[in-house]
Amino acid sequence: AQIAVLETQDVASLSEASVRALSGSQIRSLDSTQIAALGTNQIVALSTANIVALNNVQFTALESTDVAVLTSGSLRAMVAGQLQALSTAQIRAMEAGQFASMSTANLRGLDITQVAVLEAGDLALLGTAQLNALSAGQLLALDTSQLVSLTTQQVTGMLSPARSAQLSTAQVAALRTDQVVGLSSAEVAALTADQIVALTNDQAANLSSANVRALTAIQIAALETQDLVAVSVANMAALSTAQATSLLDAQVRALTSAQVNGLGTANLAALTAAQLIAIDTGIVAALTLTSVRAFLVSQIAALRSDQIVALTTVQSANLSTSNISGLGVAQIAVL
Repeated sequence: AQIAVLETQDVASLSEASVRALSGSQIRSLDSTQIAALGTNQIVALSTANIVALNNVQFTALESTDVAVLTSGSLRAMVAGQLQALSTAQIRAMEAGQFASMSTANLRGLDITQVAVLEAGDLALLGTAQLNALSAGQLLALDTSQLVSLTTQQVTGMLSPARSAQLSTAQVAALRTDQVVGLSSAEVAALTADQIVALTNDQAANLSSANVRALTAIQIAALETQDLVAVSVANMAALSTAQATSLLDAQVRALTSAQVNGLGTANLAALTAAQLIAIDTGIVAALTLTSVRAFLVSQIAALRSDQIVALTTVQSANLSTSNISGLGVAQIAVL
């Protein structure tokens, strides 16, 4: 009761020893103006038990400079409700090391507005267990600059197949290429069609062969043509027959000659008539003899007349007898 009636200037003049000697009940009796009057040295002098004894209103009253000197022990002992009481200005005032000392429960207790103001230096010191503790809402609250400030190890430690699917399209598009490369096959396979559409050319070009093989038919069809053209020949060769046949006609039309040849004989032999017809005549003329020999009789028979015309003399000479016999009258006429 006596503590509670002290003037703010009297509270501010208390020695560190006096502050250290205060009991939890005495601390709780201080009002907001008295709490605000405490200096940083007095805050440092408070025991962990007394910090934990502060109620949410008292926490809100702390000056930003006072919040910045809370010890790691005090932060670990605090309950989530106390941290949630802090304003964004108080959160911004905290040092990176303070966030690193927080428990996973306390980090998960931060609201999305608090998470949104964490600086790159704050995030840089967080461990994978802490990042993995973030809720779906907190994960979405990270803006693109925060996300790209994380190391590849932090991103891979933070994400799981379910969590990677929770990223916004803007977050996916903002990932550095090394962060994308660090995604596991299961995480890539979990991405939604909208997230696949959001991939940039560089991101698509830097997917590993394992990640390309993990793409579903829906994801393959969702790749934008400019992204597909950026995929390496080695990764085109990594496609399964099911993936190759899931390519849309417009996607096949956009492929380069190196990519079409890179599909391999098994995938070329599996292409549908609609996919074959979509191949540009310039690409047809650039097909290797191995690629030409891979086509089935039914596939050769499906080629447009202008595609037959585009075949080089060497390519035509290397068609199998069965493929020649499968040509239609109109196709024979233009050879």
